[in-house]
Amino acid sequence: MLVVTRHKALFNLISICNIHGKHCGGTLALASKPMNMVSFYNKFDITCDEESGCSAYTMSNAIWCNSSYLPNGKSHVNERIMHSYMTSGLLPSQLDTFINGCGISVTATPMRLNVLQRNDYLKCIEQVGT
Repeated sequence: MLVVTRHKALFNLISICNIHGKHCGGTLALASKPMNMVSFYNKFDITCDEESGCSAYTMSNAIWCNSSYLPNGKSHVNERIMHSYMTSGLLPSQLDTFINGCGISVTATPMRLNVLQRNDYLKCIEQVGT
């Protein structure tokens, strides 16, 4: 599976690993499947293989997210991918083929429809088109 992420989220994952390494000798692993499969924004459980129990205080509920939120509450990764799609000239079927070919494991149809139905996006397109 391919996970699209922002660099800040990757730095956050590295930080979690560094903190864990200072407190525990176990090995960390991301869950093989994300907890959310309806968009490009995903949350992953992080687990430690330490048999005697992880001594890192950060591991009680470790979750890693591949994207931050924008001020409007939308996922930055979702918005960037949908913006790129809308400005690329790709047909909907081409986007779905691309996503499936990459193994991103999510359908873009609900997000695409959501973006197209948002008033702020349509107003922006109308202003640019005139």
